Amino acid sequence: MSGKYNIQMLQGETFCRELRWQNAAGSTVDIQGYTAKMQIRDATTRDLIIELSTENNRIVITTDNKIQLIIKAVDTTNLNFVNGIYDLEIYKGDDAKRIAQGTVKLNLEVTK
Repeated sequence: MSGKYNIQMLQGETFCRELRWQNAAGSTVDIQGYTAKMQIRDATTRDLIIELSTENNRIVITTDNKIQLIIKAVDTTNLNFVNGIYDLEIYKGDDAKRIAQGTVKLNLEVTK
């Protein structure tokens, strides 16, 4: 089950978002033992902008089954796009599921 969630980020500020994957009945799915990966790509060219994963610690799966997405301020400062797209997938063994997708808008920092 996949959901569509559009994201807005501020350049130069830490981005944190917390998600829960829920089944059709609205119950939180147990994702312990899963890994996760999310890529943000340019909406026009599809070039990779940034990758978040449990391997690079930009995604954390908590013991209460929350998925935390984290991009530190030092990293958002270096982002330079306006409109992007993303999807978020979780993996356990050979089982992969896309659980979220949507657009990403980066509000560029003006004052430096």
